[in-house]
Amino acid sequence: MGAFKGVFLWTGYGLAYGKGIIPMLEDETKCTQHLLSAGIGLRIRLSDRIDWTVYAGWCDIFYREESMGLSFADSVFGITDGSDIRVYLRRKCFVSLSVSYIYAKTFAHPTQSESVQIKPGGLRFGAGIGFTF
Repeated sequence: MGAFKGVFLWTGYGLAYGKGIIPMLEDETKCTQHLLSAGIGLRIRLSDRIDWTVYAGWCDIFYREESMGLSFADSVFGITDGSDIRVYLRRKCFVSLSVSYIYAKTFAHPTQSESVQIKPGGLRFGAGIGFTF
């Protein structure tokens, strides 16, 4: 295992939801995104209790948006990368702080004559509790 020490495969799921008011129209807008992702990473041991990880992979973003009486849903394929710091509380239990970025873009067609570029994903910050096995 020498050459592959610290290399791991990962998978993840994310959910983003937002709603607001379009100022000029005073109309409500809603958006939901479900993110499925997988890839490869590298874990580097900084001390007995602290690890640094870097990772990259692919993601599929399923999104739905409702605005101005129109509704559209689709999915888009993208790429993701990120890094986190893990502090182990016990041998297999940790807390983490992470930063990652998802890049994806597509065109939505809310009407037959209109096309709108959308870029789901973006910069993400996170904190969590995890378990390894």
